[in-house]
Amino acid sequence: MVALAPRDAMGSAWFVGMTSGNVESYTRALTDPAALRRDLDERAASIRADPASLLANIDAGLEPTDRAVIRQANIRQELIVSFAAAVAHSADGWYDDSLALAAPWGFDPADIEVPVYLWHGAEDRFSPVSHTRWLGERIPRATVDLEPCASHFSALLRMPQVIAWSGARVSWDAAVALGG
Repeated sequence: MVALAPRDAMGSAWFVGMTSGNVESYTRALTDPAALRRDLDERAASIRADPASLLANIDAGLEPTDRAVIRQANIRQELIVSFAAAVAHSADGWYDDSLALAAPWGFDPADIEVPVYLWHGAEDRFSPVSHTRWLGERIPRATVDLEPCASHFSALLRMPQVIAWSGARVSWDAAVALGG
C-alpha cells in the first residue's frame, strides 16, 4: 500500500511533492521533537473535542480524488471513528509514527526477501509517489501498482484488492511449503 521510503536514503528529495503540513511535521520530528509533541497534543485534543474536525480541517488541502473518497458517508464515518480512537487517550501513537517515519530504517530494502505489494495513488501529496517508485526499484520481489487518478485516501478503496493479493500469496506460499 502507500509507503514512505527511508528518510536517510532519499536525502532532500524525501520532501519533494509532500504537503506543507507533512514537511513541517517531519522537519520538526528531525529538528524539534518537543515542538512536534506540543503540536500533536493540541491537535489530538481538538480531535477529541470534535472528531469530525480533522476531516473538516484537511478537506481544503486535499486533491479532488481524496475529497471524493472521504465524502462517501461510510468512509467518512469510519475515518472519524478511527481518528477519534487513535487519539482517545493521547497523541502518543501519532508522535511515535512521525518520529519513526522520519528516522532511518536500520536495514536495506534490498534485503527484503518476501513478496511486497506497493500500491500508490499517483496524485498522493501526503506520501509522494516518488517514495513508492524508489522502494519498488530496490525491493527485489515488489509488485508496484501506481494508479494514475488516485491519491492518498484512494487506498481505502483498494483494500479488497490488497487483501485478495495477500491471501493469494499466503495460500501460494503455504502450498509451496507443503510441497504442493
